[in-house]
Amino acid sequence: MSIPLVNKKIFFVAQGLNGGIASATSQLAINLNKDGWTPFVVFVGRPAKNNNKVLLLSNGVQCLEIVTSHRRSTGEVINILRSIRTISKQATSFEPDVIVLSGIIPAIFYAPILKLRMSKPIVIWEHGPQLSYSSIKKYLFYFSNFFIDSHISVSKSSNVFYTSLFSYVDVNKSTIIENAVDFSTYDRQDLSKDDAFAFLNIIVIARLDLFQKDHRTIIKAASLLKANNIPFHIDFAGDGPDKSLLSNFIVKMGLSGQITILGQVEYIPQLLSKYNICCLSTKYEGGPSLAIIEGFASGLLCIASDVIGVSDAITNGHNGILFEYNNHEQLSSKLIWIINNPLQSSQIANTGYQEGLVRFDSKCQTSKFGSHLSKMLALK
Repeated sequence: MSIPLVNKKIFFVAQGLNGGIASATSQLAINLNKDGWTPFVVFVGRPAKNNNKVLLLSNGVQCLEIVTSHRRSTGEVINILRSIRTISKQATSFEPDVIVLSGIIPAIFYAPILKLRMSKPIVIWEHGPQLSYSSIKKYLFYFSNFFIDSHISVSKSSNVFYTSLFSYVDVNKSTIIENAVDFSTYDRQDLSKDDAFAFLNIIVIARLDLFQKDHRTIIKAASLLKANNIPFHIDFAGDGPDKSLLSNFIVKMGLSGQITILGQVEYIPQLLSKYNICCLSTKYEGGPSLAIIEGFASGLLCIASDVIGVSDAITNGHNGILFEYNNHEQLSSKLIWIINNPLQSSQIANTGYQEGLVRFDSKCQTSKFGSHLSKMLALK
């Protein structure tokens, strides 16, 4: 439990409608609501199916959805300006005690106006580094930093990235609170049986967006598995702008019978009960990936690319398996190792679950987040 400040109001602005940031913000808002806080969540992003909105409302949390344009354009700029007005109006009506901007984009666009209009403590909850920052984005974030009272990172590597790239970030106002899920909502798989990995049933939870994610490496690795007569099936759970491109690539590689694109999935915990391996191939992650944490919560063996964010959660050969980014041959060989070493694979999966329960369960995150906000309010 966090420090009890009953009926204190939190106003969240989350970047995106259905991505990892939106999901993490929604889950935290629900947990804080159960802990005695009163949250309101605003989602801002390009058009997408927003399952988080239904989840929040069903748990008694108020929310609002603001849709911007499909692509960068003059129209999107106008929509952002409108969103600033809408968010400012909604925040004023809600009268929060503290404002949490979930993601760098909300910090850039909304911190100054919300601070000037309301004079409430503002927290930026950043969910990880991007591959690059334009000069204008750096200057905008530099400007917005003057209106931010506290900085929360989702991982140590992410915190180091921001405090080095943006050297003006006050490290004394910075803290680390990692991503989390409610482990009690997941069914843990029994992978202790001798034949637990006789068939590689692999789930990949990731947005179908090749700017960050790396589904191609998984598809190429699958081709090698097929060539070596390894029994397997791979499901891609997620949607995104590169769905058609990936569908065509799967067909081109002759893997239509081995790889299925499921699209957006309503309820991940129930889905994961069908698999024994959780795989993630990505260029970077902001912090411990929610997909990997969900794999831990389900007792699956997690295998992922050795990049920033992922390596914050997985120690190779201990609680999961890492492979070199963009190296499909290494991924394939490690998947073959799993099928040939079921006992060791089971032990790794078990360690992932046990350590994940201590480190990544939402009770821990909610307690840390609530305590951090409570201390901020106590110092007002």
